[in-house]
Amino acid sequence: MKKETTRRVAALALALCVCLGCCTPAVAENAQTDSAVYGNDIGPFETWEDAWNSMYDRTQRILEENKPETTTLSNGVTVQRTPDDGRAFNNRIYNADNRGCFACHEDLNTLVMGIEFSSIGNISFFEHFELSNPYGIDYDIGMCVDCHEGSTSRPIADIIHAYHGSDNRAFSSMGGDCWSCHISRDGEMKLWDEQKHRVLSGITNVRSDILEGEITYTQDVITGDVFTLGWITAETDRERVLSHYVEDMTPDPLTDGVYDSWTIDISGAVDTPTVFTLSELMEKCEIVTTTMTYACYLNPIGGGLIANPQITGIRLKDVFDLVGVHEDATVYWPYDAKKTNLKPNFIDHLDEFGAYIVFEINGEPLTYEEGYPVQLWVGGTTAHNCKKKLDQIVITTDDPQSVGYLPALDNLCPAAAITHFKEGQIISSEEPYTFEGYVFGYEYPVTTIEISFDKGATWMVTELPQEEIDPSQWVYWYFEWMPPAPGTYTIMVRSTDIRGNSTPNPISYLINAR
Repeated sequence: MKKETTRRVAALALALCVCLGCCTPAVAENAQTDSAVYGNDIGPFETWEDAWNSMYDRTQRILEENKPETTTLSNGVTVQRTPDDGRAFNNRIYNADNRGCFACHEDLNTLVMGIEFSSIGNISFFEHFELSNPYGIDYDIGMCVDCHEGSTSRPIADIIHAYHGSDNRAFSSMGGDCWSCHISRDGEMKLWDEQKHRVLSGITNVRSDILEGEITYTQDVITGDVFTLGWITAETDRERVLSHYVEDMTPDPLTDGVYDSWTIDISGAVDTPTVFTLSELMEKCEIVTTTMTYACYLNPIGGGLIANPQITGIRLKDVFDLVGVHEDATVYWPYDAKKTNLKPNFIDHLDEFGAYIVFEINGEPLTYEEGYPVQLWVGGTTAHNCKKKLDQIVITTDDPQSVGYLPALDNLCPAAAITHFKEGQIISSEEPYTFEGYVFGYEYPVTTIEISFDKGATWMVTELPQEEIDPSQWVYWYFEWMPPAPGTYTIMVRSTDIRGNSTPNPISYLINAR
């Protein structure tokens, strides 16, 4: 009887908190009052026991009806994106299950592929490129912001507001409003998905000084797929995509004679300007197979527009030795036949990062979409500075500061990601779980891998010995973690590069240990 009385007294205290509202005021922009939903059944009662029973039952009803939703995704992973907090705060006050992109959409990767951008108001857009990736990374709104705010395209807010209806008609039809996507924080309207881990109750923080485990890393993880972005904005892109997707053409360099007919013209600040066939270069230079990271210029923080495959080709430095590059040469300009998307590269990067005239990826000839028969891969930069269907390189003595070189964007690097994990994923609390991901610094090699389980307040840091790290490849990391107890946690990852810059706005994932 004593235990039962104690339990009901505790429930009464909780009920009083629920009923009297001992919580952060003005946090739910569209929350209903408890009395409207559950009725005002606080009294009068004949005995205290009747009051306790009534309050306890009411509390249990509130907890049950506001229990966070658990969902099994199409890939079989079970997630709960709203933490259990023991007092129904997150759903009763914040309405958390019904906020953010994932309240309506399981997978933004697939969603954007079905959007006809050209039909949204007066926004003129091509079809969105493929976001699916081999790393199990789900894109979220923060990644959309990273890409769109870093490019010359329309801000993501314009697109989303236009698509959902700028007058909230799309949200209204589903019982939502502006607060379905936003939250008021620090006097500003901010995105719910970018703030939720900092405002939701029931998340346990683990300081780095008591965080148990070790970050291990390797550069031997090879990816099987390489992303390609057919923007359909240039004739060469149209030709590649039509050949690849519409005409279903399969490259066959052993029979089509393309290696004998394809030429690459090397000219400019060289002793012997020469036009080589690809076959001639294969005979004169060593053919090497190596690994090199290839990352999109707009790959967002935590994004999947990155690959680390094996490439087979010819070192560009060996080709330059054949023609005798002048000592004062500084920049080389790669061209395709249409002279499109011209971006310069620095000769002094060749020694540290390397560059290759590539004709095979993971042992297979390039596809037409990848620029068959040959593509220039440049280390220490982004895919933006590489060149599909390479057919000319002009070497100059230009001032490197004046050529319009495009380095990786500071708001996107150094890159850091958690792979093969879903927001709110449920894991066992009784056995270790291994997290994994990558870090990459583009032209500024990374020096650390850092993990936080307290929303970035403290970090577990692993130093990367520079003499052991190939800067032209990503560093793939692992962290085996044993939950200290059942509950809800978060994990963040970031990296620091040789400049001392750390990953801006590192991604965060919710973890449910059960």
